[in-house]
Amino acid sequence: MPTNAGARSATLSSSFEELKAAAAALNQSSDEFSHGVEKLDDALRDLNLGVTAWVTCVNYQDPQQPQFTTVHQLGYAKVGNRRGLALRVVEYDGMDEDDDGEHVSDEWLFGDAPREMRLTAIEHVPSLVKALVKATKAMAGTVAEKAAVALELAGEVEKIGKVGNL
Repeated sequence: MPTNAGARSATLSSSFEELKAAAAALNQSSDEFSHGVEKLDDALRDLNLGVTAWVTCVNYQDPQQPQFTTVHQLGYAKVGNRRGLALRVVEYDGMDEDDDGEHVSDEWLFGDAPREMRLTAIEHVPSLVKALVKATKAMAGTVAEKAAVALELAGEVEKIGKVGNL
């Protein structure tokens, strides 16, 4: 019986040493990945966009129930009180007639999302930036239109104020 226990201990010891080395490599790679993502996030935050955009990274439709779809999306959005790169899981129910059937089941800032989602999503950053360009241009047009309305209304109020002071 001691021989069996000795072999188990030797296997455990050897495997645990391998695990320590693999964990060190994983942690180093994860730190490098996180550092790169932080640089991307900071660059986007420095633009002070104030717009939201999402792109789809994964789209899964259940072959047994095709009316149900689950989508993983990468976005730039406000999650909680912080704006930044984000990930979310959106579920669609094609049978739901009350609304569009869309339900956000999970949403995280990028660094808080599950690792597998982050690793898949990073490849979609160029598409997200394209979506942000489109959203930002649209918002700039809307703000310009509304600024003209605000200036027109302010001009009318100024006229009324001046008439009352005569």
